[in-house]
Amino acid sequence: MPYPFVVSCRAQIANRTGNYSGLGAIAAHGINTADIEKQLAGIDNQDSVAVQRRAQSFHYLPYDFIQSGFELDILKQILSFELFKELRLEIYYNGQRGATGFVIHCFEKRQSYWCNIGKYTTDFLIIQRDENKDKIHKVLMLETKGMGYANDLVFQRKKSFVETEFLQKNRAHFGYEKFDFLYLQDDADIETNLNKFNEKVKNFFH
Repeated sequence: MPYPFVVSCRAQIANRTGNYSGLGAIAAHGINTADIEKQLAGIDNQDSVAVQRRAQSFHYLPYDFIQSGFELDILKQILSFELFKELRLEIYYNGQRGATGFVIHCFEKRQSYWCNIGKYTTDFLIIQRDENKDKIHKVLMLETKGMGYANDLVFQRKKSFVETEFLQKNRAHFGYEKFDFLYLQDDADIETNLNKFNEKVKNFFH
């Protein structure tokens, strides 16, 4: 199964049957189960970080991150952050068009007119709920981009709208910084990107 729905096979078998009778049945038919046992022994009995943090995220099943290992690496690291857990943040994948209803309609000012330049969906939404854990208090829009797409002119224009007009208009509407935006690019090393993320989280959500 694609990450993050990876749990311990051994734990699931034990929870459902109380033993490993499946292997016993195989052995009873004279089949050598040594290789199977070896593979099971190599599986961590503890749930993956993604499963441990399942209340703070979900995975859009049809999307398997095959096209972007960078997105997957960032998701894994974010779910592992203690600060992410301490602040009770949630992260949702939003990069697949139609995966959620969160779509930004972007505009560009040309002379005295605002022209529609298309829709934009950031890759991830990191949210913080209010004290009652009911309404969304803050949203960090996270964009992860490969170097090959970073200079795309259409993307640059939409990104500029989000970083300026979108944030300003929402600040004026809500009376506080409800939204913020972070852009990470894959030509930087993972440590640099994670430091940028960590600083943004500390400054925005605290």
